[in-house]
Amino acid sequence: MTAMIDQAIVLRKQGAFDQAITLLQEASQVSNDFGRAMLHIVWCHDAQGEEREAIPFYKKALEGRLPKTERFDCLLGLASSLRCLGCYEEADSFVRIAKNEYPDNEELLPFYAMNLYNLGKGSDAVSILLKLLVSSTSSESIKAYKEAIELYASDLEKTGYD
Repeated sequence: MTAMIDQAIVLRKQGAFDQAITLLQEASQVSNDFGRAMLHIVWCHDAQGEEREAIPFYKKALEGRLPKTERFDCLLGLASSLRCLGCYEEADSFVRIAKNEYPDNEELLPFYAMNLYNLGKGSDAVSILLKLLVSSTSSESIKAYKEAIELYASDLEKTGYD
């Protein structure tokens, strides 16, 4: 059934979303491909800006078997779509699952920070972004202030030399 999914991917890239979805629904009937088929249905909806329609398919995809990389993409995509629709608490739960399962995936951190901001946790969001900045920058001028940035990122309310 992987061939069906591959064919559906080609159709999606050509903009033939309805045909791709039909093919993916057929592929989902094979238990080994259920999760992947659901995830690719998600991407058909996402490509059309249909986040609300994609969410149930994200959840179904997580019920099936997914390769590790695709599971991460699914968790991140679901959290991002939920955040986009204003479902911040639910988005937070999926971000936290992704953080626990994939602690080294830094690309999750900006999305986590955005959702924390939406939850009214601006300090936590800024802290995450500052730490990400100093850990990933190639700017020598920022690296020169790495210790100070890290110190204050841990406590944005800190003043002076408390």
